[in-house]
Order: sequence, then C-alpha cells, then structure tokens
Amino acid sequence: MKTWLIVIGIDKFYLTDKEKDYYLSAIKAGVKFVELEDKVLGANFQYIAKDTALTETKMLGEGKWLCPQGKWHTKGWECSCEIKDKLLE
Repeated sequence: MKTWLIVIGIDKFYLTDKEKDYYLSAIKAGVKFVELEDKVLGANFQYIAKDTALTETKMLGEGKWLCPQGKWHTKGWECSCEIKDKLLE
C-alpha cells in the first residue's frame, strides 16, 4: 500500500514504506535521481508526509472532527457511532 506522499515541484507521488526508505537512503548517499519501479524521482523534494497526516489536515481544514470510534463527522453534528456499534453487536 502506498502510504507516503512525496512532493517534488508541482508533482505528487505516492510511495510504499519500502520505496520511501530506499529513496531516502539513496539521497543520503548523494544520488541525484532515484529509480523506483515505474518512475525516476529527483532528490529535490519539498516534503514527504504520511498520507494519513495529510488526510487529517484536510478533514480538520474542512471543519470536520474525529470521534472516539475513529470516524469523521461534519462540524455541528453529533456522533452516534457508539450507539450504532452497540446495535450491530
């Protein structure tokens, strides 16, 4: 699963944990371009972030909130997830 987002210029790429580790190791070794399966990425990235962190930032920016059951809700709405979960048991 590709859980890491890397931004290079205006382009966005998604990497697996293994690809991200390989990419960073290559850059630390001084490589300017890193070949990963179907793409070649330059060493000049702006940032690398876990996709879940970006999703959380986006949802919070949209005014949503995360309930204790791990589900996102629109601001102003009450959570009934715990009740639904108990009914489904």
